[in-house]
Amino acid sequence: MTSLILYITLFPFLLAFCFGMIAVPQLMLTSYTKDVFRRGTVDTPLCQLAGFAFYPILVIVFGLSIVIPQTQWIKDLLTMDVIFQSVSGNSNRLLQLVIGSAFLYLVGLKDDMSRIDSRAKAVVMIAAISLFPVSQLWLNDLHGLFGIHAIPSWIGMPLTIIMGLLITETFKLMDGLDGLASGYGIIISSLLLFCSASSHFSLASITAATLIGVLIPFWLQKMVNKNWRSTMMGDSGSLVIGYIITYLVIGCCRQTYSLGMIDEKYFLLILTSVMLPILENVRVVWSRIRDGRGWKTPDRNQINHKLLRTGLRRWQIATALVGINALFFAVNSLVFVTSISITSLFIFDICYWVILHLVINRFISNRDRRYFRHEWNKVYGREAWTAKIRSNAKSTGGRIRVFTEDDNVSAHTVARWAATNKETAYIPDGMTSFGRNTKRMTDLVIAFFCLIVFSPLFAIIYILVRHEDGGPAIYKQERIGRFGRPFFIYKFRSMRMDAEDAGPALYNATEGDDPRLTKVGRFIRAHHLDELPQVWNVFLGDMAFVGYRPERQFYIDQIVEKDPRYVFLYQIRPGVTSYATLYNGYTDSVEKMVRRLEYDLYYLKHRSWAFDMKILWNTFYSIAHGRKF
Repeated sequence: MTSLILYITLFPFLLAFCFGMIAVPQLMLTSYTKDVFRRGTVDTPLCQLAGFAFYPILVIVFGLSIVIPQTQWIKDLLTMDVIFQSVSGNSNRLLQLVIGSAFLYLVGLKDDMSRIDSRAKAVVMIAAISLFPVSQLWLNDLHGLFGIHAIPSWIGMPLTIIMGLLITETFKLMDGLDGLASGYGIIISSLLLFCSASSHFSLASITAATLIGVLIPFWLQKMVNKNWRSTMMGDSGSLVIGYIITYLVIGCCRQTYSLGMIDEKYFLLILTSVMLPILENVRVVWSRIRDGRGWKTPDRNQINHKLLRTGLRRWQIATALVGINALFFAVNSLVFVTSISITSLFIFDICYWVILHLVINRFISNRDRRYFRHEWNKVYGREAWTAKIRSNAKSTGGRIRVFTEDDNVSAHTVARWAATNKETAYIPDGMTSFGRNTKRMTDLVIAFFCLIVFSPLFAIIYILVRHEDGGPAIYKQERIGRFGRPFFIYKFRSMRMDAEDAGPALYNATEGDDPRLTKVGRFIRAHHLDELPQVWNVFLGDMAFVGYRPERQFYIDQIVEKDPRYVFLYQIRPGVTSYATLYNGYTDSVEKMVRRLEYDLYYLKHRSWAFDMKILWNTFYSIAHGRKF
């Protein structure tokens, strides 16, 4: 039995590794030097035919691994009859594996060379993966996950096709980042090799060992040779790898189940190997559909691109992803030494994935904030502003006028002078650094409790808005926040879906009844309930409870033309309520926005904890007494 396990694991691996070390570097060199294989720009070509050799090597090694034991003296020496029994009993699956991967190999090769229509490629992928159920290889048991065991074919077959599409697409998306697709393929294949060898599933063991032997040379070349880091395995390689991984996952679950050697622990370990890629693909596809784009439309929303936006280098991203998956596998391995149920651990895995993305999003947000703060300080910060004043004063012979808050001049006078001299006085934030940090922490705590306390009210308004016209209940719109950074502000939708089809328009509060308002929208707008979702903006740090009301870039450009002092508001976070809102009301014209700016600048210079409390109290008092503002 030991000789059998060594043969079905070690021999295919060594054979594939030797072939790979010879063929893969040569194909990568060809892909790098031949212009016909290049994509991207002239400066950063994407050479994507390095995976051209994967499928031929896999077929050759797989065939040799089955044919060589037919030699009588090897058969007698190693007692290999069990291999032939396994292969003969799974001949239809063997043919399915070869035929399906051949389809994807040819389509991928065509796409690498001269592109192919995404819909046609999707049809071929679905057809190839549909061969799994045809060869009686589909997920037929969940082994106690959520209390479910055997599942009927009409559920298991579509589930298998969907899983195959997600896994195959995963490796296509990961291709291009320094060794990520190949490195992740090695990790998954090693895990599946362990499961298949433990259950003596010879066919899957040979396949997994061969795949590892093919991928290691490619991964080594990507990591060691910096000149080849721009090479990609291409669709001809990534689609084949994803297809074979799908075969191993489904095959291990069904084959070991049929032999009666799998329990829920092994099933979870097999499922763990592809759970994160599947969840990631679901998220990416859903984001594309949600934004009105095709589910195959390329974008930069994958986890590797998100990590790139955090500031990590490409090699650091590959290392981070390997670490994330290693931790994921390590935690799930606890099922073997503890009494944790498969369902509990599965729920933990979902939470792990959600928390992972929340942390990544937080790092991205912090990096964006640092960038916008740096750019704002460079152009409008106190030191930059003083240097600019001195420079202009020197160049104009000292004739430049600098206004301060103590000057008794109108906004029109300042705007006219600014239009001529391109300068106005710097207006600093009146709150200390300690006060700003304390205010942020207080906003965070209050926002957290508000999200919990008002959750029933959120649910009621959500249902009412959805029920009226069937449109989305939450309306989001890009606004400009602290240091000029764009963010999405959230509100309950109070207007019709076509309210701004003709372009941006301000709320008409002249008679308190904008014809674009829905029935529910008129009520929640009158009682300011449409602003409730902005508590989430406060929790995220895009807004504060008290500040200035954020505007769209479309209107900010018009305000700055009349009064460039608006840029000084970027020192602080915009607010759910403001000093200007209490005394200036809704701004249904740019002129009112300019007048509102005087209140906002006054708040900027004089803001304090006492001032904020006064504004909050007056806001609640006005809402309670039905005042419209």
